[in-house]
Amino acid sequence: MTRSEAETVRLRACVAELPTGSGIYLLKDGGGRVLYVGKATNLRSRVRSYLQKGALERPHLAPYLARWRDVQVVTTDGPAEALVLENSFIKKERPPANVRLRDDKRYLCLRVDVTHAFPRITLVRRFRRDGALYFGPYADAKSLRSTLKALREIYPLRSCSDRTLETIDAPCLYYQLGRCAAPCHDLVTKDDYAGLVGETLELLRGRRPEVLRSLRARMQDDSDALRFESAARLRDQVHALERTLERQRVAVPDDTDRDVVAIARTGEGQRNAAIAHVLFVRDGAVVSARAVPLPGAAGEDADLVQAFLVQFYDGTKYVPREILVPVRPPDAELVEGYLSEMRDAKVRLRVPRRGPGRELLGMALRNAAVALESHRRDRESIEKALLGLRDLLQLESAPAVIECFDVSHLQGREVVASMVRFVDGRPDREAWRHYRVRDVPRNDDVASMREVLGRRYRAAADGATAERPDLIVVDGGKGQLSSACTALAALGMREPPVVGLAKARADRPGAGAFERLFVPGRAEPVIPVVDSPPTHLLARIRDEAHRFAITYHRKLRSKMAVESALDRIEGVGDKWRRELLTRFGSVQAVREASLDDLLSVPGMGHKRAHRILEHLRADDG
Repeated sequence: MTRSEAETVRLRACVAELPTGSGIYLLKDGGGRVLYVGKATNLRSRVRSYLQKGALERPHLAPYLARWRDVQVVTTDGPAEALVLENSFIKKERPPANVRLRDDKRYLCLRVDVTHAFPRITLVRRFRRDGALYFGPYADAKSLRSTLKALREIYPLRSCSDRTLETIDAPCLYYQLGRCAAPCHDLVTKDDYAGLVGETLELLRGRRPEVLRSLRARMQDDSDALRFESAARLRDQVHALERTLERQRVAVPDDTDRDVVAIARTGEGQRNAAIAHVLFVRDGAVVSARAVPLPGAAGEDADLVQAFLVQFYDGTKYVPREILVPVRPPDAELVEGYLSEMRDAKVRLRVPRRGPGRELLGMALRNAAVALESHRRDRESIEKALLGLRDLLQLESAPAVIECFDVSHLQGREVVASMVRFVDGRPDREAWRHYRVRDVPRNDDVASMREVLGRRYRAAADGATAERPDLIVVDGGKGQLSSACTALAALGMREPPVVGLAKARADRPGAGAFERLFVPGRAEPVIPVVDSPPTHLLARIRDEAHRFAITYHRKLRSKMAVESALDRIEGVGDKWRRELLTRFGSVQAVREASLDDLLSVPGMGHKRAHRILEHLRADDG
């Protein structure tokens, strides 16, 4: 889409009025969508450069500059403030020409509250300045949970909450299994418990050989003193620790926390692809790694590294003391200042030239290349599936954005629906939605589907939002498809195309097929090839919609079960329901409790306790 001469003249006049100070600029298309966000120390000069003759020769920006019709600027007091503001606008606007991190999850960390008399280890996703010690982050949650389980076998620290610690009336099952020292009932002294905490912290800080030597020495002393039961426990701890050590890879001889960032990329223009690979090094060991796709990767490697660092460490992730990078970013001092402010201590960006740091960077680069190749194959497979859908359904173009709906109910009760959204063949989970069907009093999937689609697309039809998919898929046959078309027609929406996706039936033609597609205007269903990329993609989207709806329905049913069991008892409101579930853990446990157990709850009287037991046991019978 080439700009006309008149549009170019208007843009030049607009750019001539821009301020010359520092700030950020937003390049927009004719519909007001932000195409690109950038920062500059001289806004007018930088934006004017995009109107010069060679601007369209930049392969990563050319497709977007051709669509550029308007510009908005936000001035700042300096380049450091512009750096932070640029990151904020990229996350908010998600412009296609910028690097955008889709993997914005917060990684798990280990937290040890050393300010408590009896500290425990918990899994958290945020670092806070609360006096506790934090270890991580760990990208592999499954491995981290396994490590935490092994730690509890070695050092029996409590896992219960502070409230449970204060109120539990007997040592729990973990004490019987040897995985808790039971400080709740003074079965361990504060000094002995502090020793367990100290050795746990030594392990987490990477001083594992010293801890092993200490455990073996204590085991030998107990054996010499004929304390065989204690020696056997120490032996088991040593074996568990050695198994944990086998999973660790010592990386560098020092104990500096550092992250290693590598970039791998390929392609030009809209076909480009890039992957950032991060190694998390804690106390000299590589504890985890993460590959993060970089959609919209533009500019040189140094620009990618800078954009990644500013977005990745967004104030919720742990910032290590040192970050190794393959190339120094153009505004390295600004980035270091930005990261140092988040860490509240000095952060250094370093390009290693030799030694262990260079070896770590080489490892990260190799892993980034592997991840990029896997990403490339995955993208090719998705493109093949989307093009196959285009041909199968006779669409004008491949459907980049697909939304799928499913209805779930239990014999007509608690009717709910789900909407899942896939962008470029991948789930866009932030956009997924649950619906409780309000206007359909009975089991009527067709009417439910009509209501849900009307609620979903009413804003789009009114022009309040531009969120229109390229293809709508409804789970069901002709009835559900007809209701979907009726709902969209009532909103005045002629697009996007809608299809119904149903499983094959034994009494109909095409029963051997994996799926059947119902398309408006066609009497017979479209039977896709069973083992083909389009079929696999459609099945995955439909299964995710079904799973999402079922999960929500189970949640509502569980809530109904609790409400029907406790909330309908006279004299038991929200406060008592929370108190009972906190104390006993479940409705079943309350039902099985004795009268004395209920009376042990603070404030519980005989009359209320008798009423609870009579009601629950009557329901059970």
